[in-house]
Amino acid sequence: MIIETIVTTLGAGGRCNPAPMGVVLLSGEEGRILLRPFKTTHTFRNLKETGFAVVNMSWDGALYVYTALGDPDLPLLPADRIPGRVLRDHRGYWEVQVEDVREEGERAAVTCRIVKEVAREGIWGFNRARAALVEGAILATRLHLYAPAFVKAELDRLAEVVARTGGLREREAMDYLQKYAARARKVGEGNAAD
Repeated sequence: MIIETIVTTLGAGGRCNPAPMGVVLLSGEEGRILLRPFKTTHTFRNLKETGFAVVNMSWDGALYVYTALGDPDLPLLPADRIPGRVLRDHRGYWEVQVEDVREEGERAAVTCRIVKEVAREGIWGFNRARAALVEGAILATRLHLYAPAFVKAELDRLAEVVARTGGLREREAMDYLQKYAARARKVGEGNAAD
């Protein structure tokens, strides 16, 4: 499963670089995650140079926009077990140490070990598959409002997100959702405007 997070790394001179990044939870490898930064980024360079990062979980959607598109001045706290910075307004975080770096194509595969975990209220980062399921569920409650071709196209688009970023539970739920919509289309064929 991929969890959407804000990864903070330290560069030369201790400058903190925050960047939104999907983090892969490695199944069967308790306490290990995979980061897939583009090799042209500050995040990748910092991971290679320092070997540490903080993976911050946040519900603040705007934070993802600002860290993706700019260089915001964020309130930060020092990490506890590694040289790094923690977002002050996190919902949880992992302090991680790099164990392996593989440079593959445009993106690297950086395996990290979690050396400290902090959770507030048991809440973790965004998962795009889960968000896609919420969107799909809302759409499914409004099938009577939309043309069948539109519904199918939207569900197909959402299914791609689930396939890329979800786990088994999410894929099963998406399959259920698509079958539900297909059955409803067959029942309503000839009744809905295309």
